[in-house]
Amino acid sequence: GTATMNATVNLTPTVTPTFTFQCNYQTETTSANAYDQRFVEFSGNNFTTTLLVCQCGAAGQTGGINACSSTFGAWHTHTVPLLTSYGGTVKVRFRFNSPDSLNNTGFGWGVDDVSFNTTTSSLPGTAVQRLSPDNFELNDD
Repeated sequence: GTATMNATVNLTPTVTPTFTFQCNYQTETTSANAYDQRFVEFSGNNFTTTLLVCQCGAAGQTGGINACSSTFGAWHTHTVPLLTSYGGTVKVRFRFNSPDSLNNTGFGWGVDDVSFNTTTSSLPGTAVQRLSPDNFELNDD
């Protein structure tokens, strides 16, 4: 399934933008490269194409995202470095994929405290936009 941000965030006036969120999971594996998969994706054109795809995992993570906690049920923070060269506005999408019917008794993947952050010349380290569950459209595909 997916959770796609409804609004866009303008990265044009930002310096060193980042995206942060809290993550908690209980899935078939802790590795990013096997079985259940957790993705964070960024797009500037409503996901016709993607600017960056990050795969979460305690090992094998991709896209510049820091590793997940290897302990099931432990909330932990992820930070994704973004580029101002993405230009204009971006959206984020969380995507969970369970490609098989084995070992699917865990609660899955939880995400909380989602925000785009930046350093600007006048306000260093400030949140550009904090997001609530109302900012996302859910799809159980």
